[in-house]
Amino acid sequence: MGFPLFAIAKIENTCYIYFTSHTTAIGFMTMTKLPAKKAIKERRDAPIAFRIKPSLKNALEAAAEADRRSVSAMVEILLEESLKERGYLK
Repeated sequence: MGFPLFAIAKIENTCYIYFTSHTTAIGFMTMTKLPAKKAIKERRDAPIAFRIKPSLKNALEAAAEADRRSVSAMVEILLEESLKERGYLK
């Protein structure tokens, strides 16, 4: 008994891996390369600051935590949804 051997073959975006011991095939696995992420269309570098009621801030922090987002990301999502709903943003 020796170390397991393997062979790798790459065809287009898929990598095929064959596992063998000296004479017997042990397993077979494929891995597909995921498509690259699309480039961000618009940079997020426009700062904005405003004051809100503490109760609104607490609700916003709770919502962000529940969605596992930062407060800033949550504000952006909520603003975007609201502006799209009202027809100000496409």
